[in-house]
Amino acid sequence: EWAMTRGEEMYLRMCAVCHGETGIGAQAYIADKHPILPAYNVAGPQVQGYTDQYIYGMIRVGRGLMPEYGHRITHYDRWAIVNYVRHLQEEFNAGGEE
Repeated sequence: EWAMTRGEEMYLRMCAVCHGETGIGAQAYIADKHPILPAYNVAGPQVQGYTDQYIYGMIRVGRGLMPEYGHRITHYDRWAIVNYVRHLQEEFNAGGEE
């Protein structure tokens, strides 16, 4: 399906550096350089509790350490990423870790 393929492509390009390829922040490429980043696990239960719209909004306008990507990621690509994050949650839920 296009949305999942596109979501994976965009997630790996824009999100994985901080959130990890599986959504587990401790596995992120820059986790050793920014110790606070691994605390944010998009595959875990906290983000699972967020609505799709909330995740979309965080991608668009940012939050805390996360910059806004509204001007770099299109509307449709943001939704594709949300769908891909839901897939990561199903595949790689970090055993209840936050």
